[in-house]
Amino acid sequence: MDNFFQRYIDSWRFNGWLVHDIFLGVIIGVGLLFVLYVLFKRRLKATFVITFILYAFLGNLLMIVFGLAGRSFPTNSESPIYTDDAQKIAVQMVEGSENNGTTNGITQIISHHQLVAINLQTGEKQWSKYSSSKETLIGHFMGGLLIHHRDGEYGNLSLLDIHTGKEKLSKKEFAKKHKQLIDVLNNGSHTIVLLQNNLYLEGVDGKFYRFDGNKLLEDNKAEKYLSTKFFIESDIPGYFASHNQPLEDYEEVEEFSNLLFKHTRI
Repeated sequence: MDNFFQRYIDSWRFNGWLVHDIFLGVIIGVGLLFVLYVLFKRRLKATFVITFILYAFLGNLLMIVFGLAGRSFPTNSESPIYTDDAQKIAVQMVEGSENNGTTNGITQIISHHQLVAINLQTGEKQWSKYSSSKETLIGHFMGGLLIHHRDGEYGNLSLLDIHTGKEKLSKKEFAKKHKQLIDVLNNGSHTIVLLQNNLYLEGVDGKFYRFDGNKLLEDNKAEKYLSTKFFIESDIPGYFASHNQPLEDYEEVEEFSNLLFKHTRI
C-alpha cells in the first residue's frame, strides 16, 4: 500500500513520459482555468465548490486510468549506456510498459520510449526526451548522440546534443549535409554498427560502407563487423557455451568485442 501511495504522489509531477505528461498538463490546466474563473467572478457559491470537488474526483480517476497514477510502470533498457568524452553525462534509451487491460485472456501492453540523461557527478536527471520504437540510439558520434529513425521504407539519422538533448542536426539537416550516406541508409538499425568513431553499415544497394563523419567509403570490413555483431547479440553464443563444439572465426569475435568495448559506453 505504501508503494501505491508513493507512486500516486510521484505521478502528480511531470516526468517526461509523453502520455502521462499530456494528461497531467490537461488536468492541471483545466483546474487552473476553473480557479481563475471563480476568482474573476469574486464569489464562491456552493455550485462552484461542488463542481470543483467533482472535477477533482474526475481528474484523479482519469490520472489513475490514463496517467498511470499509483500503477506500476516497469522500465527496461533499450540501449547500452553512452557517455560524453568527459564521462560526466550518461545517456540511455529506456522502454516503459503500460498494462492496458486483458481481453480474451490476452494482456494488452502499450510501450513508451524515452531517452534519459543522468549527470554522473550529481546523480540527478540532466534531461529526458520522448522517443519511439522506430528510433534507435546508435551511440556517441560526430560530437553528439546519433539516432537512427525507421521511416517506412527508408532510414534517417539525426544528431542530439548529449548535454541538453536538443537537436544538433535534424533528420532534414542531416540528410542535406550527408546526402551520400542517407541515400544508401537502410531502414533497419541492425545493419549499422558504430566502432572507434566510424560508422559501418550495409547499404540498400547491398554494398558495405564506412562513414567517418565526413566521407562515405566502401569498406568490406563492415560485412565482418555486422556479421559478428549479429553473432554476439543473438542466442548463438549461448548455444556454443552449452555445446562442446568449436567456434570458427574466433579472432573476428575477439577483434569486434575489443573495438566495441573501447568505444565510449559503460
